[in-house]
Amino acid sequence: MQTWRSNAVAPVALLVALLAGTPAWGYDPPPNQLSGVVVYKDTGQPAANVHVVMVHRGHGYLSFNKHVYASGNDEKVLRFFTRRNGKHFCHAVSDQTGHFTLTNFAAPADPWHIAAGDADQGWTLQLDLRPANYAERPLRLELEQPAYIVTTLPPPPEKGLKLSVRVSLAPPEGFGSQTGEPDDSGISFLGLIFPSTAREQLYLGPLPPGLKYRVTALASTRKIPYDATVFARSVAVAAGTKQQISFELEGGTTVTGRVTSIEGQPLAKVNVMAETADGLVIGALTDEDGTYTLRGVPLGTHTLRLLRHVAKTRPG
Repeated sequence: MQTWRSNAVAPVALLVALLAGTPAWGYDPPPNQLSGVVVYKDTGQPAANVHVVMVHRGHGYLSFNKHVYASGNDEKVLRFFTRRNGKHFCHAVSDQTGHFTLTNFAAPADPWHIAAGDADQGWTLQLDLRPANYAERPLRLELEQPAYIVTTLPPPPEKGLKLSVRVSLAPPEGFGSQTGEPDDSGISFLGLIFPSTAREQLYLGPLPPGLKYRVTALASTRKIPYDATVFARSVAVAAGTKQQISFELEGGTTVTGRVTSIEGQPLAKVNVMAETADGLVIGALTDEDGTYTLRGVPLGTHTLRLLRHVAKTRPG
C-alpha cells in the first residue's frame, strides 16, 4: 500500500516541478539576470545603497513620489507556485561599488522600465529597456537631480467645478492624441494634486529628469460621471530645474458651439477640447442645451475632440 501511494504521487510532483520551472532531474534552468552599476552623473562616482526597480511594460507598475514604488504580478502555476523566471517586477540595492543584479524576471526580450534612486539621492528612469540587450555588457544608470514643473492654473471654465492636476508621461511625437488621456506605460507620478485656492502656484515634483511630461488639469463635480480635461500641456524637464509652463496664451479668442445627437437633440456633459499643433489643450463641458464655450484659444487651425460618457449624456 505504501509503495502504491508513493508511485502515484511522483508523477504529480514531477508535473508541478516542470510547470513551475524547478529542477526535475538535476537540471536547474539558469535565472534571467540583468547586472549593472549606478553612478552619479555629475561626478561619475559609484552610488551605494541605491534602490533599483524594474517592471515589465504591460504587466508591472511604477509609482513616483519622493520614492519610487514597483508592483506587478508574478507568473503562477496552478495559482500557487511561482514560475522560475516569472517575475514582472524585481528589486535590488546597489553595493558599495554601485553594482547591482536583478534576477528571475520574465521575458528579457520584452520592453521593461527601470528606475533607480529617490528625490534625495537623485533619480534616473529608463523606458522600454530590453534586458536581453545587456547579456554581455553591464547597464549603466546615472543619477541626476530631480526636476520640477511650475504652473498656475486658470480658473475653472464654469462655477462649481473642482480642478485637480495629473502628471503623466507625454505621448511620443506624432502618436495619438495629446488631450490628457492616461498613457499605457504603467507609470504614475505624484498622484492627483488638488489646488487649495484659485490661481495657486503649483510646484509639481520631484520628477525624474530628462523626460517629457504631460500636465493635465481635470474638472470634476457630482454632476458629471468622469474627470473632464480642461487644460493640458506637454513639457520637457532637465535635471535640477524648475520648468515654468502656462495654460494661458496672449491673443487668444473665444470659441462657442453646440453638441447634438444625430437627431438634433442637445447633449449635456460632453467634454469638448481644442488641441493646438504644439499640444496645448483647452477644454470645456457642454451645458444642458449642449452649448460649450472655449476661452483663450490661440488663433489658427486646431483639432476639436469630443469625449462623453454614453450612459450619462443621452438626449433628454
